[in-house]
Amino acid sequence: MVFDVVTSAAEYVRKIVEGCSGLKALLTDDETLSMIGLVYSQLEAYNKGVFLIEKLDTPRSEQMKHMKCLVFVRPNSTNLNILQRELASPKFGEYHIFFSNIVRKTLLEELADSDTSEVVNEVQEYFLDFYAVAPQLFHLNVLPCVLSASVENPILERLVDGISSLFLALKMRPFIRYDAHSQLCRFICERLSVRMDQENTLFDFRRRESNPVVLILDRMQDPLTPLITPWTYEAMIHELIGIKNNRVNLRHSPDARKGYQEVVLDPKQDGFYNVNRYKNYGDLGVNIKSLVDRFQEKARYNHSTSTIEDMMKFLEAYPELRSSSSEVNKHVTLMSELSRLVTSRHLMDVAQLEQDIACRNSLTEHQNQLFKMLQNPHIHIEDKFRLSLIYALRYEEVTQNRLGEIKDTLKKLGLSAERLQLFSSILRYGGNASRTSDIFQNKSILGIVRNTVRRGIVGVENVFAQHVPLIVHIIDDIMKGRLRETEFPFMIPPSGKNVPKEIIIFITGGVTYQESRAVALINGDSQTESEPEISAAANFAQSNGFRVILGGSTVHNSKSFLAEVSRVAYPWK
Repeated sequence: MVFDVVTSAAEYVRKIVEGCSGLKALLTDDETLSMIGLVYSQLEAYNKGVFLIEKLDTPRSEQMKHMKCLVFVRPNSTNLNILQRELASPKFGEYHIFFSNIVRKTLLEELADSDTSEVVNEVQEYFLDFYAVAPQLFHLNVLPCVLSASVENPILERLVDGISSLFLALKMRPFIRYDAHSQLCRFICERLSVRMDQENTLFDFRRRESNPVVLILDRMQDPLTPLITPWTYEAMIHELIGIKNNRVNLRHSPDARKGYQEVVLDPKQDGFYNVNRYKNYGDLGVNIKSLVDRFQEKARYNHSTSTIEDMMKFLEAYPELRSSSSEVNKHVTLMSELSRLVTSRHLMDVAQLEQDIACRNSLTEHQNQLFKMLQNPHIHIEDKFRLSLIYALRYEEVTQNRLGEIKDTLKKLGLSAERLQLFSSILRYGGNASRTSDIFQNKSILGIVRNTVRRGIVGVENVFAQHVPLIVHIIDDIMKGRLRETEFPFMIPPSGKNVPKEIIIFITGGVTYQESRAVALINGDSQTESEPEISAAANFAQSNGFRVILGGSTVHNSKSFLAEVSRVAYPWK
C-alpha cells in the first residue's frame, strides 16, 4: 500500500476530476481549493475537461446546463447551507458532490431534501482533509495552534478531522501513542480513538505485515528547532521570505523583475526545485550556476535561424526553452534574494553562534560572544532577539546566565516590551519545567554520548548543520523499539511486541521544513553525508524497510512560531 501523502491526495483529486466525461465546473471552498492546488494543477484539470474553477459561494446568475458540476468541500454547516441554496436554483446540468471527510447522516438527509430538481448524480466521501506538501509532509493549516485541551474548542476538532482523514486516505488503523506530559496530545488521541471506534466499518482495513503507529507530539518538547536558522533551500525560503501553499511572495525583493514577484514552487513542474529543495546553501550556488550554464547552451543552440530548417528546430524547441527560461529566472531571483538577506543580516555570523549554543555547553564563552553580537550594529534586532532566546533556553537554570542584562540591552536597542515578554513565554512554553525532552543532549547518558560523537565528527564544512531536530532521535527510538512507554504511552497497547514499519508523527503546535527534510532523508528521498546522526537513522530505516510521515498543525518559520508562543500564559502539563 502507498505510504505517501501526495500520491494519496492526488489519487482522490483524479477520481473527482476524471470520474465523469464532458464539460465540467469545479466548485470548492477556501480550504479544499488549496488542498487540490498542492497536488493537481489547473492545466491538468483543464486537460480533463474542467473549464471553470470557482468557490462554491461565488454568486452565479448564468445558466450552464451544458456543464457538469463537481463540488469538493469540507462537510460543515456553512458549506451545507451554500449547497442548499445552489440546489434550490441549480445552474448546472448535474451535480457530483464530494466531501473531504466523514459526513454526518443528518447532513446527508438535509442535502437530499434540498435536491428537489433531482440534479445530484452522486455524493461521495473522499478523505482529503489535509494539505499534502511533500510525500512525507502534511499540515492542517490550523492557527492558532498553541491550544487548550477543551472539549468546546472547534480547532481541536479540526485536528482530529484532519488526522483521521489521513488514516483513511492511507487505508490504515494505526496504534496511537502520545506525549504523556501534554494534556492536548492526550485529548487528541482520545478523540481519535473514539472516532475510529464510532466509524469502525470505515477503519476496517486489511491487516498489514506490521501495524503502523501514530505518535502525537507536542511542539513544546522541541522549541529549539523553529528558532534555528536553516541552511537548506526550501527551509531557507520559508524562514527568510515565506512559503504559503507553494507560493512565494517576492514583491518586497529589490531584484524581483516583473513576472517574478510571486513564484510557485511545485516539485512536479519544477525539476530544479525537486532536485534541490533539501540541498544546503553552499551546494545551491554551484547548482544554480550549472542551471544557468545549461540554459545558455540551449539558448545559443537555438539562436541561429538562418534557414527554414533552423527555424523549424527553433519552433520545436521554443516551448522547452521558454519553460527553462522561466525556471532559471525564478531560481536566480530566489537565490539572489536569499543571498541579499544572508549578507545584509550577517546571518552566517549569527547562525554560527546559534549552532554552537544549541550543541555545546560553554556559558562564559557564549555570554561573551552573545554580548558582542548584541553590540554589533550590523546585526538585525530580531536576529539578536532570536539568538538570545536560544541562549535563554539552554542556560535558563544557570544562576550566572545574566538574562536580566541581556533583556536590558535588547530594550535599549529598541526591542518592544511585548517582544521582551517572549523570554518568559518561551520558558513557560518549552523550558526545562515544561518539556521532558533532551533537546540539548545534556540530560541523559545517551544524549551526552550523541553530542560528544557529533562534535567529534562535525567539521568546518558543515558547521551550520550541527543541530539535529528532536524528531530524528524519536524516530530512531521508535524504529529500534526503545521509545519509552512511560513517556509516550499507547492509547491501547498492542498485544505482543510491535515494531511498526510505517510511522506517522504529528506535532501539535506546528512543524518546520527542516524537520520535514530530516524525514525525507530518513526515508531515502534525498541523500546527506555531512549529518552523521541523520545518515545513521536513514541507513537503519532503509535497511529495515521503515517509512515515516510527518504532520503538524501548520508549517512554522521562526516568526510564526514566536507569534504562537506569544499566546502562552501557562505551561502545558
